[in-house]
Amino acid sequence: MAEENFWEPTIKAFEGLFQKPKMRDKLLQKPPFQYLFDIVMATTDATGFGEGLYTDEEKNSQFYQNRDQKITFLKKIIDLTQYAIKQELPAKPNKIVAGLEPENTNIFLIELHRSATTPEINKNGPKIIKKLLAKYSQKEGSAQEKTQEKPAENNRKNRLKKYRKSLNKKEKKQEEKKQEEKKQPLQKKSTVEIEAPPIQQQQKKEAPQIQQQQTKVAQQRPTSSMRAPPKVQDNSKVVENTHKGNTNKNINLSGKGHSKFTQEALNDGLNQTGKNQNMNQNANQQEGEDVQGNQIKMQLRKGKKKMKILLLIIIMLIIVIIILLIIIVVVIIKMTFKLYYKWFRKFQKTQILWVNHLNLFQMIQKV
Repeated sequence: MAEENFWEPTIKAFEGLFQKPKMRDKLLQKPPFQYLFDIVMATTDATGFGEGLYTDEEKNSQFYQNRDQKITFLKKIIDLTQYAIKQELPAKPNKIVAGLEPENTNIFLIELHRSATTPEINKNGPKIIKKLLAKYSQKEGSAQEKTQEKPAENNRKNRLKKYRKSLNKKEKKQEEKKQEEKKQPLQKKSTVEIEAPPIQQQQKKEAPQIQQQQTKVAQQRPTSSMRAPPKVQDNSKVVENTHKGNTNKNINLSGKGHSKFTQEALNDGLNQTGKNQNMNQNANQQEGEDVQGNQIKMQLRKGKKKMKILLLIIIMLIIVIIILLIIIVVVIIKMTFKLYYKWFRKFQKTQILWVNHLNLFQMIQKV
C-alpha cells in the first residue's frame, strides 16, 4: 500500500501551506507541468524560498510553450533543493515533463516543502541562488562562443573545398588538352575548291550561244555531214591534298584546258593550309610551355616557403645555443667566485694562527 499511495505524504506535507492549487490524488499520480508550476510559485509566495531564481517572464505560465523551456524551469528548482539539502534527488526534469517516474516527482515535492519550511535551510537560499545564476550564465556564454566558432570553421572548410575543386578542374582541363594533342593525326586531308579564271567563265557564258548557232547550221546541212557540237568542260574541281607539315605533294588534275593561273591558285591554297597547321602547332606548343611555366612557378614558391622555414629553424637554434653559452659562463663565474672566497677564508685563518703562535712564542721568551 505504501508504494501504491506514494502521493499521500506530499498531500500531508503541503496541508495548510497554501489554498491554491489544491493537492489532489489524481494530479499527483501523474503531475503535469502546469500543476507543478503552480505548486512551486505558491511555495515561493508563502515561504520566500526561491525568490530571485526566475525572471518576470519565467514567472508567467504562458512563457513555457516548448519542452526545453519546461525542462530549464524544473532543473533550476531541483538544483536549488539539492544544494539546500546537500543531497541528490532522483527526480529528472526530462522524465517529469514526459510524465514518467511520478514517485520521484513526489519525493522532489516533499524535499521542496522541507527546505522551504525549515528556517535554517531557507536562510541559505539567496546564496545558493546567486551561485546557480552565475553558473548558468557561464554555461550560456560558453555555448554562445561555441556557436560563434562553428561558422568560422565551416567558412574555412568551405574555402578549402572550393580551392581544391578549382585545382581539380584545372588539372582535368590540362589532361584533356594533352589527350587532344595526342589524338590529333600527323596527316590531314584538306579539300580546296578552285574556281575557273574569268576568261573561262566568259567561255561558259558564250557556250549556249555557240550551240544555238551550230544547231542552225546543222539544219541547213544534210544529215550525212552533221557533227556533234563541241563540249565545254568545267574547270572548277576539288583537289585533295595530303601533306605533312609544310611539305606539299604533287597535284593530279583531270581534264583539259587548265591554265597556269589555276596551278598557281592551287599551290597558294595548299600553302595557306600548311601555314594554318603550323600556326596550330605553334599555339599548342605555347600552351604546353605555359603549363610547364606555371608548374615551375609553383615549385619555386614551395621551395621559397621551405627555405624560409629552414632559416627560421636555424635562427631559433642559434638563439638557443647563445642562451646556453651565457648560462654556462654565468655558472663558471659563480663557481670561481665561490672557490676564491673559500681559499681567501682559509688564508685568513692560517694568518691568524701564525700570528697567535708568534705572540705565544714572544710571551714565552719574555717569561
